[in-house]
Amino acid sequence: MDYKRKPLTSINQLPQQKIKKHDIFAKNIDNLCNKNNELMNFENINASKKDNLENKLLEKIDENNEILTRQEELVENNEDKDSRIIAYNCQPPSNEKEIIRSTWTNSKPITVKEVHRYIPDKPERVLDAPKIGDDFYSELLDWSINNKVAIVLDSSVYIWDATRGTTHIIGNKDEIKNIYSLKWSNDGSYLGIGTGKGETQIWDVVKNKKLRTIKVTVDNTLNVDFNKNKDIYNKNLLKPENSKIVDFMNSRIGCLSWNKNILTSAFSNGYLHHNDVRIKDSLIQSIQAHESTICGLKWRNDGEYLATGGNDNTVKVWELKSSVPCMVKTDHSAAVKAIAWCPWQLNLLATGGGLSDKSLRLWNVVTQANLKTIKTKSQITSIIWSNHYSELLTTHGYSTNDINVWKFPTMDCISNIKAHDSRILYSALSPDGQTVATVASDENLKFWSIFKQQSKRTYKSAFTQEITNNNIHKPINYNKKNHFR
Repeated sequence: MDYKRKPLTSINQLPQQKIKKHDIFAKNIDNLCNKNNELMNFENINASKKDNLENKLLEKIDENNEILTRQEELVENNEDKDSRIIAYNCQPPSNEKEIIRSTWTNSKPITVKEVHRYIPDKPERVLDAPKIGDDFYSELLDWSINNKVAIVLDSSVYIWDATRGTTHIIGNKDEIKNIYSLKWSNDGSYLGIGTGKGETQIWDVVKNKKLRTIKVTVDNTLNVDFNKNKDIYNKNLLKPENSKIVDFMNSRIGCLSWNKNILTSAFSNGYLHHNDVRIKDSLIQSIQAHESTICGLKWRNDGEYLATGGNDNTVKVWELKSSVPCMVKTDHSAAVKAIAWCPWQLNLLATGGGLSDKSLRLWNVVTQANLKTIKTKSQITSIIWSNHYSELLTTHGYSTNDINVWKFPTMDCISNIKAHDSRILYSALSPDGQTVATVASDENLKFWSIFKQQSKRTYKSAFTQEITNNNIHKPINYNKKNHFR
């Protein structure tokens, strides 16, 4: 017999299971317990991680403490002076800065600051220079590119070869009278000499022969206009109404300067003469540059500009073949003898004032701005720029008679050398740019290794060991008594 399933009906359905209230409460408690266990396990894991991090931080702190204690021990014991470890106890740098405008305009008292290189305060060599002319308005010392020193002693020109140590005299007192200036040519082959009678002489030192004498008379100075195109004297411009008689016979030549084949002479009447030494009629231009004596004269290295300083307290800059100055400055209050062009910044000019001024000034000849003014303690007789360092040197007369070395562009005095017993009159730089020669009215010629190179690169000295005992006249004792005028 086949069996058939009966559909579920309300009669034959299975009875539903009744859920009691105490069973629901028990399940809730179990769920809560499970969740609490999970939270406790998570907290335990986080706590262990936190403990590990705290341990690592404590280890780092201990290591830093050990480093600090070690540094303190090194500083106290001075065990490692060259250590590059940062000192955490250093004070932070100050934020105080000088105003640029006040730095460039206001003068400051001279304070010698420490410099990392050694600048000797004793001369390398001392030579006797008897009867040196004690004249502020003359130039009686120069050093050629061939390492030969020319100096005027007792109206005679002495040539001292610094390489060989030999000395000889050029000419005689009859040929050269009343010498007030001398200057080597750019190649060192010829020596220009200016006299008290308005004569400019050119000498061949090797042959000991005077090549020519440039002499200007009253007759050819009726008019000082020249034809710029042909560079010759223009006789058509001679007119009685605008003629001017200028006497050069009684005007001394106090300074000379070479620009290749052009020799410029500065007269005591304020005139400048440009002479081309290659031609017979050498005078190519005459300019009334100053109202009184010209005591400072310097061509720039490239020959484009000429700087002059006069007893009228003015500084002027002239372009080549121009009779009108491109810059005129009257800031100095005394005669301007010290003039020097910067060899590595051609537009930079340094000038120094005399006894009543005592100031060192830096000029930009393009903008014509006074970049810096330093008030020194005595008159400035000469300025020399260094070829190897960003420095310049000034020599001084009354009343300090010393040498100052200045750091550019801060113009801090990095060295002060008590050089002579009386005022320094003239100075010159050696051809290698390392040695400076100074001569004073105390009749001493001294050589200073102020700009000596101290790098690995070697330079030959201006002197050799063979000339240790050579001098111009006689050896002198460096500790001799002071000379008095």
